Amino acid sequence: MPAKTAEALKGMYALKLYANIFNGNYYIGGWMHTEDGGYMDEDGYVFIVDRIKDMIITGGENVYSAEVENAILKMGPDVAMCAVIGTPDPKFGELVTAVVVPAPGKSVSAENVVSHCRKLIAGFKVPRKVLIRDSLPMSGAGKILKNDLRKEFKTDALGAKL
Repeated sequence: MPAKTAEALKGMYALKLYANIFNGNYYIGGWMHTEDGGYMDEDGYVFIVDRIKDMIITGGENVYSAEVENAILKMGPDVAMCAVIGTPDPKFGELVTAVVVPAPGKSVSAENVVSHCRKLIAGFKVPRKVLIRDSLPMSGAGKILKNDLRKEFKTDALGAKL
């Protein structure tokens, strides 16, 4: 992944039509603001990395929750699902916090999650807090409700204390 990640796209008519659905709120100065972070490779392909609101800033470093979640899910069949959010920290601003649900009949420890992640991702991206839960808050469409998790720690989508 390149060092620079952007949030806006420009130049495609379809994006302008999409923006009109939302009364132009996301189409500003010729740029479509999607609230997705992504990058374009040298061949012109665009890759979406994560939602901007799910990005964690810890010690001045950007951590994309999806990258950490993918690392945790590579633990294999012991992990049913997980979510990664930023939680307030006086020293680092936010801590990378993972909430992990073991698969039925399996067990996962916080120590195993951390040691597994250390093999796959940079040290500053490894979760500093790991919570093991029986379930995660889900929408009717089966999407993990990270906002509900953030409320437990009294933070908004940008990690600010409420």
